[in-house]
Amino acid sequence: NWQILAERLKKYKNKKIVIFLNAAIFDRKEDNFIDKQLILNVNFFNQIKFVHKIKNFLDPEKLKIIFFSSFTIYNDKSKLPYYKISKSLFYEEFFRLKDKNENICYKLFVLAGIKTESYLKNSKRNFFNKIIDVDIDHAVDFILKKISDDDNKIIFYPKIYVFLQKLLFI
Repeated sequence: NWQILAERLKKYKNKKIVIFLNAAIFDRKEDNFIDKQLILNVNFFNQIKFVHKIKNFLDPEKLKIIFFSSFTIYNDKSKLPYYKISKSLFYEEFFRLKDKNENICYKLFVLAGIKTESYLKNSKRNFFNKIIDVDIDHAVDFILKKISDDDNKIIFYPKIYVFLQKLLFI
C-alpha cells in the first residue's frame, strides 16, 4: 500500500536516495495475454511508476537509479520474448533519461551468467556457461564498486559475455 510506504519514507525527504530496480518473471509456453502484460508490468512498468512516485513525493537532493537488464536483450533466439522486451525497455529508458536531470544518476547493469536460483532454474547451462558463469558474491562486490560514483553509465557484467555475444551470438 502506497500510503503505508509513504509514511515510512517521509524521513528520507530531501536526502540522497538509491533505488535498485530488479524484478524478473519469465515467459512460459502457456502464457496468455494477461500473463504477458504481467511480465511487462512487473519487469518494467511498475518499477518505473514506483520511481516516479518516490521522486515526486520525496523530492530527493540526489537520486541514483540502478537499472538491471540482461544480455537476453541481444539474443535474437531468445525463447523469452516478453522478458526480453521488458529488459530492453530499461536500456531504452536509460538513453531517454540519462541527460535530463543532473540531480538524478542512472546506471544500467546488463548482466548474464550470475548463478542465482532463478538463473540456474531457467537457463540451459552448456560447457561455456559452466566455465564463465560467476557466483553471486562476486557479482555483488562488482555492483557495489560500480555504483559508488554519480556518473550515468552502462555496465556489462561479466564482460566476457560482451565478447562472446559478438563472437557466438549468444
